[in-house]
Amino acid sequence: MTSVDDPATNKYFSPAHHRLLSVLAWVLFALGLLAWFVEGANRPLDPGFAPAVVLLALCAPHIFG
Repeated sequence: MTSVDDPATNKYFSPAHHRLLSVLAWVLFALGLLAWFVEGANRPLDPGFAPAVVLLALCAPHIFG
């Protein structure tokens, strides 16, 4: 007998719970992106962070072809 055969001791998430947690995680991620955009879109980049963004922009064509 395995844990799959005995649902009372099966401690894994059901597919419905997994789907619910996945949707909840994506909603929280989207809300975080929205908050980041609203709070940071109207101000310039920090001086320490701007060179990294420029380097990423320059390297992107070489990395992604």
